[in-house]
Amino acid sequence: MKSSIFFLSFIILVQSCKKQAADVPAATEYPEFSFTYNGQTYSGMNNCELLMDNGSRLEGIGINKEDVFGGKIFFYSQAFNPSAPFNNCAFLQPTGTLIVKNLPGCLLTNFNGSPIDSSRVFIYNSGSISTAYTNCKLKTDPFTNIQYEECRVTGSFSLVIGNNSGQTKKITGSFKFLNIRK
Repeated sequence: MKSSIFFLSFIILVQSCKKQAADVPAATEYPEFSFTYNGQTYSGMNNCELLMDNGSRLEGIGINKEDVFGGKIFFYSQAFNPSAPFNNCAFLQPTGTLIVKNLPGCLLTNFNGSPIDSSRVFIYNSGSISTAYTNCKLKTDPFTNIQYEECRVTGSFSLVIGNNSGQTKKITGSFKFLNIRK
């Protein structure tokens, strides 16, 4: 009799554990961004800006660390969006200025159309971005009824930008962005 009660208690315990494990919600996932410059690593999404094409597709990343770089860095790549018109376009926009990228390629001017100061504005020398799109879910735009995929994008990047005085800035980093349109 004792062995029957023990066995029955064991079965109830196992079933209870299974039910509790199924009731536990999945861990919440958060976006991530970090980069290394001059041997110092900076982490956090507050250092990152997602550069979107008309607000829908990822086109590049911005690095918001004006206290380190003296401005914001913008890095556009077709690794995010193969149909994007800007490939390997990167520049440092000095604090207090507004730089505009123009087609074709990555022709930079100040917002008012005047030429940039190429001693202050560092531009793309070399670099790359590698990406992987995972956990994609099919979505439908409620206004246009167009279907698209929304994914997690993970990857890494390396970037070298320079000015006309021969100074360079070398940056490497990694990222995980959530709910990005593919």
